[in-house]
Amino acid sequence: MKAHEDFIPWAELEDRLKSLEIALGVNDVSVIRLMMAKLVSGYTPSAEIVDWVFMEQEAEADRLELGN
Repeated sequence: MKAHEDFIPWAELEDRLKSLEIALGVNDVSVIRLMMAKLVSGYTPSAEIVDWVFMEQEAEADRLELGN
């Protein structure tokens, strides 16, 4: 009997890791969570986002939208 593990070809994984690095660089937590769910088999976030920087950025974006 052989184990079966999910496998992503290197070229595809490399592209996804570059995209993840960009999302990390701009602290786009929502995108990071989505990407992690696609990259890591079995990953499911256990709670809502509790990143204070992210939450402040979201609140600022909402304030800017209300000002338009």
